[in-house]
Amino acid sequence: MGSLEEGNEYHTLSVKDLLEARDAYHVFLMRKKNVIGTAIGLYRVCKDKTKPRTLKNSEVRSGYSWPCVLVFVEGWVQKKSFGKAQKASYNDYIPKSLYLPDGREIPVCVILSEWGQKNPETILKMKFPGNVIGGGYPIMTKVQGEERWATLGCLVSDGRLTYGLTNAHVTGQPGESLYTIINGNEEEIGKSSSKNLKKIPFTQVYESLPGKHALVNLDIGLIELNDINNVTSQIFGLGKVMGLLDVNHDTLSLKLIGCPVMGFGCSSGLMKGEIIALFYRYETAGGYDYIADYLIGPRSEKIMVGKSSFSPRKGDSGTLLVIDKPKSSEHMKAIGVLWGGQKDITNESEQPYGLATNLGTICKNMDIELVSSWNSNYDTFFGAYAHITLPGMCLKVIKDKKLKTLMENNADRFSLPLEETAVNDTKGLSKKHFVPLSDVPDLVWKSRGGEFQRSKEGPNHFADMDQPNPSVGGKTLLDICENVKNIDPDVWVNFYKELKAKDMGALPFRIAQIYDALVKFARQGHVTNFICAAGILSHYVFDSCMPLHISYMHHGDPDGPKDSSNKSISYNVHAEFDNQMVEYYVETLRNNLDNYVKEKDDVGEPVKRGSIKTTKDAARAAVTLMYNTVNKYANPKNIVKDYEKLVDENKRARCAQLWDKYGEGMQHAMAEAVVLTARLWEAAWDNGNGKNNIHNTDSIPEDDLKKLYETKTGFLDSVRLSEIKGTMTWT
Repeated sequence: MGSLEEGNEYHTLSVKDLLEARDAYHVFLMRKKNVIGTAIGLYRVCKDKTKPRTLKNSEVRSGYSWPCVLVFVEGWVQKKSFGKAQKASYNDYIPKSLYLPDGREIPVCVILSEWGQKNPETILKMKFPGNVIGGGYPIMTKVQGEERWATLGCLVSDGRLTYGLTNAHVTGQPGESLYTIINGNEEEIGKSSSKNLKKIPFTQVYESLPGKHALVNLDIGLIELNDINNVTSQIFGLGKVMGLLDVNHDTLSLKLIGCPVMGFGCSSGLMKGEIIALFYRYETAGGYDYIADYLIGPRSEKIMVGKSSFSPRKGDSGTLLVIDKPKSSEHMKAIGVLWGGQKDITNESEQPYGLATNLGTICKNMDIELVSSWNSNYDTFFGAYAHITLPGMCLKVIKDKKLKTLMENNADRFSLPLEETAVNDTKGLSKKHFVPLSDVPDLVWKSRGGEFQRSKEGPNHFADMDQPNPSVGGKTLLDICENVKNIDPDVWVNFYKELKAKDMGALPFRIAQIYDALVKFARQGHVTNFICAAGILSHYVFDSCMPLHISYMHHGDPDGPKDSSNKSISYNVHAEFDNQMVEYYVETLRNNLDNYVKEKDDVGEPVKRGSIKTTKDAARAAVTLMYNTVNKYANPKNIVKDYEKLVDENKRARCAQLWDKYGEGMQHAMAEAVVLTARLWEAAWDNGNGKNNIHNTDSIPEDDLKKLYETKTGFLDSVRLSEIKGTMTWT
């Protein structure tokens, strides 16, 4: 069969025709040596006819491929090798066509299933959520003393409850707990529902199609989520799902063959493949054949050069698959849920394709609907509002006219105006062409699974300033830093080691490092670098005025009361106090913060103008801001105790009571951060002689700034505390 002309009637064959033939001949085919499965689809043209046809070296060609039954074999035997004198028996030869009693001829396409080396376990490389979870995130169940990982597919609802959808072999029996890792801690996200789908008769799902003695393996389970306020319908690594592509027994068509799909598995990350075949019959047991709705495989090598290929691994079970057609109305519509792949009996090798269940079938049989607009447009991290809007206030503090003009002309590059920006305006910024510089550290460098994620960036955003160290009489970092000689990375490393701290926060030294770079950029006349670094610097300064960014109690008191899962009852205090509470009181900030900033500027808090001369001075100024925040404005220990008393309140009421007690202090701390940011800009400008070295004060093109921050190394490198002194002029 070389061309459509040789069998010009084939193009009229329907899905029903193919299934009839496959149903009639399946036992006949499966008894032949080497045959491991059958499916229906379109004839695949082999690029090199001298080699066995595989999924990798063959393709579906428009106008050239016709409907057929696909037969997958684990060994390839040439036609001339069959016969009495040969090793292969004619009984095992696979015919080119199958014939039905009424004379219909159904083509057969034989494909060699290539077994590849089993992918290594990748559990340690999984991307774990921050404070919000959704599709694409890892979930874990505990079975017979071991942890088993899978992927949360999407959110669904039965009209009353919202569930997380994944595979039934993951959710297990009703009432079993499922977990993930949130901010480094194991946390229960919910319990398995009694609603699930396993294997059901093929003719029950596809009423008008032939398929006797066949079961569709749906393998779908639901998780009754503990708290829907901490979940999003957005799919990590993909974005917002644009609804369901409804494929059912009436709309099912061979046009689905070759349809590009993508998903984000917690083990493999972004996977891009295509629908290779429909109704793959992969196993027989007890007189029944097991069928998967979709066989998903890699796309053409030519298309996928340099892109994320399709190769599911252990841990990807449950991944939601969406249509990947950027210019089509079907783009980002959900079509299926990945549930497994085919491995050999030794489990040492596997095939680069997956088996998936049609999502429309799931929704119909479970009487549920896809949720696509719950807490959507989230970035991976909360707290964007303060980071994005407050740096613009620094312009009012700058005295140098030329620097002020430069920063004003580039204000929209690093900030959004507080007076005009709603909270929702700061959601979804990581998906836009240009990320405001003040939140690049969160939305680009800390973005889990992002192209420019920096593995050492995390510790630059915090410092546990209030954790007592028994080795020095219970003193904290704030205590020992009253002696300015101890504001030194080497001293801090020793302090953390004595505490046996898992993470060594480097926040004030990150501020000093970027200040040092600003001085160099001003001295060299590199205005683009100066603007980019100045905008980014503001992020870390504002982290320094958030009390739970600079406390070991950022997720509650580790020695305080616990809930039923042995997690601190004040675990969410950081997300609510530093971020959610601030977002609730935006109007108050708009009305009051200007006055607080003027007050701090006038009295020189946290530092006076002109007091920053060296890199050490910049680190000391940051520690002063931290000291004032913890000891004068909003003490973390007190915040956590108050939160524990309010844990039974709803979030809005809890935040209202916390704001009543700490709101004024928080505004003082934010105002000091505004002043310190401006002081650092001015000091770098003066100490680098920017007035004479930088001549251009115009707005810098966004793309020029992107080239700097869309890097993993080479610009404001993210390093560990033990390495950071070597990246700046410290002595």
